[in-house]
Amino acid sequence: DGGEDGQNIPLVPLLKRNMSIVFAFDNSADINGLPDGTSLVKTYERQFFEAGAKTPFPYVPDQKSFLHLNLTSRPTFFGCNAGNLTALTDSVFDVPLVVYIANKQYSFASNTSTFKLSYSIADRNAMITNGFEVASMLNGTLDEEWRACVGCAIIRREQERLGLEQTKQCKLCFERYCWNGT
Repeated sequence: DGGEDGQNIPLVPLLKRNMSIVFAFDNSADINGLPDGTSLVKTYERQFFEAGAKTPFPYVPDQKSFLHLNLTSRPTFFGCNAGNLTALTDSVFDVPLVVYIANKQYSFASNTSTFKLSYSIADRNAMITNGFEVASMLNGTLDEEWRACVGCAIIRREQERLGLEQTKQCKLCFERYCWNGT
């Protein structure tokens, strides 16, 4: 899955399929038992080596910037505008928009070691509940527009292929969630 070289999120099989969007749920334990973006950084860097040739991945910041910008504390979109990806590939529409969501504790400390192989039913259920809370932004209570923003991310590449302008809602979502490169 790439875990031995820091790619804890198994993205390469999806990248090889030219997906328009990839949801990257980061359950790594990079720093203090939580993700720091290393998995995305390693996948980004991989495209510049022989093993990753023809596997384009959008620009991402380094680990220090991930933490400094708090990109692990909220969902972040990478590769929001295909036109900005021309230096990576001749076919910018082959670079997916990546919705990055780092695991965190809302109701349960779910970022457990992969060496722990047995869980109580209560812990299992609490872990699933926390995963739902991470993916849904506490069932929409942290951002009531999160569901719409996910929809905007899903349709983005097709909008670009067809030359369609984003809706006002999608523009607002992208202002909120897209990493702007700084």
